[in-house]
Amino acid sequence: MRGPAVVHPPHCPPVRPLGLQESKPVCCETRLEPGDRLLLYTDGIVEARSPAGEFFGEDRLTGFIKAAVAAGEPAPETVRRLLRRVLAHQADQLKDDASIVVFEWRSDRVQPAPT
Repeated sequence: MRGPAVVHPPHCPPVRPLGLQESKPVCCETRLEPGDRLLLYTDGIVEARSPAGEFFGEDRLTGFIKAAVAAGEPAPETVRRLLRRVLAHQADQLKDDASIVVFEWRSDRVQPAPT
């Protein structure tokens, strides 16, 4: 995310999962800017199914993240609320891994070390 906009990474050719490659993986690069948020998630997020069989989907994920950014929500709270929303979408029954990591480039202020 760059401000309220979704910035998609460059198209990279599909590869086998990390550790199962038979050759050196192709590297794809993109440039981040201060204030950007980078979201990494497993397929269990977008493929979470409701009891009626409806996927959580990329559109719902994108809408949720855009709303969180627009509201000025901190990254840790966004992750907490998103995982709760995905779980609720599945009627509180996880059927697959559902992991998400959010990195935020915060160069304008120094964060105190955890105590």
